[in-house]
Amino acid sequence: MDDYKKVAQSSQENRINQEVALVNANPEWVGMGIDQLFIVDVSVFRGPAFIKERMVVGGETEKLGRVTELEVQGKVDEALEIARKREEGKMSQLSAYLEKFTSLRHTRINPEGALSPIAPSMAIESNGSDFFVSIDPHFVEQMKLITGKCPDTTLVVPFYDHRRGREEASNVPLAGEQTQRYIAICDELITRFGNIIQLEIGNETNVTRSTNVETFGDLQFATTSDPHEYARFYGEVARALKDKHPSIKLSLAGLACWDEQYLATVLEDIKLFEQRGGTSQLVDTVSFHPYRENPEEGTTEIANGRFTGTRRTYQEQLIEFIQLARNYAEAINVTVGEINFKFDDPKAISKLQKANEITQSSGVVSIIYPGIHVKH
Repeated sequence: MDDYKKVAQSSQENRINQEVALVNANPEWVGMGIDQLFIVDVSVFRGPAFIKERMVVGGETEKLGRVTELEVQGKVDEALEIARKREEGKMSQLSAYLEKFTSLRHTRINPEGALSPIAPSMAIESNGSDFFVSIDPHFVEQMKLITGKCPDTTLVVPFYDHRRGREEASNVPLAGEQTQRYIAICDELITRFGNIIQLEIGNETNVTRSTNVETFGDLQFATTSDPHEYARFYGEVARALKDKHPSIKLSLAGLACWDEQYLATVLEDIKLFEQRGGTSQLVDTVSFHPYRENPEEGTTEIANGRFTGTRRTYQEQLIEFIQLARNYAEAINVTVGEINFKFDDPKAISKLQKANEITQSSGVVSIIYPGIHVKH
């Protein structure tokens, strides 16, 4: 078992180093995504009651049983201390990782929604009838490391809140207090880190857990997908943030695969929102995540939260994506927010390099998603 772990760890480190090398070779056009591999899971710095509450909603029966057993044995504090030291170790691990990059021009911070330190689940605390924003200091220090290294940092702000219940935990926040809580988190992030960061409002909102259970079945994905609902939410959030912080950059949630219908509807609705409210351009960036088996082929196409069965070439999808975005605003930024190939694919790195070259030929930056977490 120990030998197996050593081989697995060596394989992961090799893949990480190969991806870093791709970025270092072409930093103007290729960036790196940073997820829960290096970003601290700050839930361990909370008490057992909070941790168990999240496990109940998440359906983590086995983990919940272990915590309960540790409580009975009087060992829960000891276990938490071990977990905290493990997560605190990510501080130095992130620092060492960033040192591998000779030049990191573009990065996107996106730990899984249920693990994100800035999702409402972790960043909002209630005090009676009021609420306040609490960003864990470990994550603040990590963000300082990243923004000190990278001049173009996108930070995904997920929707996940376990207090909404399992079914609605990652759905678009409802109008009213849920939206105000989300805005408060974004406002705090801008206040802390300034305009060096770009905030991405949600992630892969065009799919649901039932789109494909194997790929999108976990709690970081929603149970509903309505482009009109997301556009309404985005417009309200963006207007509030840009009224207070006029120079902040905001990104639409990156699309899972390719979904022309969803993106077109969202941009059309936001354009109408701008016209009716007399506001300036609210969307600075649009992106999509064209995961696929081979670089030249198109990613799976989606409509109404379902796979369509249609699959054109990647170049055709990329052209359509750029045109849709520029129909909304000529000066808008377009990116491939996540791209990689399966971890167990022996040709993954050569495929990734080719995919990035195709994207670059259209003047679009690619952000590599950590390959050790690409399974599908």
